[in-house]
Amino acid sequence: MNKTIKSCLVILILLFLLVIATVGAMFFLDICPPRGPWPMPPWCSNLDGPTLLEISLPVLEEIVPVEPAPTQAVEPTPIEPVGPYQLPEEFQLPLAGPEWRSEPGLGEDFMFGHTFMDVYTNTLFRESLDSTLQTMAVNGANWVVYDNYWSYASFDPPLISAFPPNEGFRNATREELCQMIDRAHGLELKFALMLELNFDLAKGEFTTWEENLDFWQASQRLLDEKGQNVSANLEFWEDWFETYGKFVLNQAAIAQDCGADLFVIGKQIDGAIKPALAERWRELIGQVRDVYSGPVSYAAFTNEHFSQAQDFPLDALDYLIIYLYNRISDLESPAIPELVAAFERFHDRQFEPLSRGSGVPVIFLTPFQSRDFGARQEWFEPAAPAPEVGEDLMVQAMLYEAFFQSLEDEDWAVGVFSWGYWWREDFTRLWAEGDASFNKSSSVRNKPAEWIFRKWSVGVE
Repeated sequence: MNKTIKSCLVILILLFLLVIATVGAMFFLDICPPRGPWPMPPWCSNLDGPTLLEISLPVLEEIVPVEPAPTQAVEPTPIEPVGPYQLPEEFQLPLAGPEWRSEPGLGEDFMFGHTFMDVYTNTLFRESLDSTLQTMAVNGANWVVYDNYWSYASFDPPLISAFPPNEGFRNATREELCQMIDRAHGLELKFALMLELNFDLAKGEFTTWEENLDFWQASQRLLDEKGQNVSANLEFWEDWFETYGKFVLNQAAIAQDCGADLFVIGKQIDGAIKPALAERWRELIGQVRDVYSGPVSYAAFTNEHFSQAQDFPLDALDYLIIYLYNRISDLESPAIPELVAAFERFHDRQFEPLSRGSGVPVIFLTPFQSRDFGARQEWFEPAAPAPEVGEDLMVQAMLYEAFFQSLEDEDWAVGVFSWGYWWREDFTRLWAEGDASFNKSSSVRNKPAEWIFRKWSVGVE
């Protein structure tokens, strides 16, 4: 063996020993390499995604909020004719009691709608859009709302972007939104396009629902901190309105081109709804009106203590949407008269003054759940298993019955949109059986609450 080969072998052995020593030192000192295309060592497996924001967050300079590549137009899927929801026998007698209105009325122009969201797969959109819209229509809806999510890709500087086209969770594309609007109009449903933000792109690859929730909550805290002192964060909010404005105007142009009947400029936008930013919202709404000729709204998160609507320039809107997360009752099964009284107290104290003071009519976005203690309005993740949450279809029906009764003499309230209408009737499946809990969540589809909706909108036999 010549000297050159011997030297190469010695160098390779020394490099191998150096790698072993380095890995050993990293293990004992609990050091992890930077993330990259290489595999992470086992003791670093919990670093697949950040579990908590520490204010310092990724800076992604090169990401530009652009619409994903166009998708091929989807032909209507042939489906069996959808009939109205039939109330199961077990609910027929309870829902026939005197506390349940037999001949209710909210006026011919009242807006009854359902809100759906979340394109998880191309197959879901292709196979479920038509049956979902038809189910809404035959059960008394006259409006459909699609909540389209884009995401923060960075927080410092703030950067908002569309999702890349993929088979996982993503926003709806221009072509898909136009298809939704066209199909809805074909069923004589009016269509509202609603905008919302999440944090998936900033977080990175999905790991677990628990880690996602930690990241989302920390992201919300960060944005709230930026909003608590606007004057100290003026550069942040200048950048924020620039990137959010690109998203809004992109979607407003789609709403105009495809004939949406209502444009909702945002929903529960964390941190950005502050009196000091009201003029920026007015400016953005003015820009939207240069692009979109229909009515404009904002969906303000509201609980029993606070409403974002208090800090929004309501007079710049055509409608105010109240995203109603008030705690209605602590009882597991409150009586309908008790629920009606609770809703009426909130109308008197919170909602009618907002509407009368601004001259803007109110639409309610209702996330009433079919879960145990549903009147507490405690959120849980419906796209994940929730064994600790019990199912209660009746309490959701009671909440809707009581809420509609509470609105009969309120002329400032012009509509109710349910929240979270699921794409399919297999409520325990997101990807596979048992991995979701839509049966306990806000979707009213194929539940007694949908019968209540239909009764109040078109009546039932």
